[in-house]
Amino acid sequence: SAADAARVLFPAGSMTGAPKRSAVQILERLESAERGMYAGAFGYAGAGNLTLAMTIRSIVIDGSGAHIGVGGGITSGSVVDQEIAEVGVKAAAILGVLGASPNPYLYTE
Repeated sequence: SAADAARVLFPAGSMTGAPKRSAVQILERLESAERGMYAGAFGYAGAGNLTLAMTIRSIVIDGSGAHIGVGGGITSGSVVDQEIAEVGVKAAAILGVLGASPNPYLYTE
């Protein structure tokens, strides 16, 4: 079914790494907090069809405020300070739309 296909496809390997199953297990072991919703898909489902577009940035608005999801790809050639700066640029774009300022604890573990 379309729902079964979506369950198999998400989280997308481009968000977790590959091979996906072992990458997800490694992330769960290394990260101190759950990721929550940070990427996903939106689209149309009906009549046995499923058409989705993948989201790579997100905004979740709830009773406590707006929570944004951004990230970057880490490779063996990644430089930590450059990756942090890239995440800051991505976050700033979303924060600008919201008229918000960055949280000073944004990059702390």
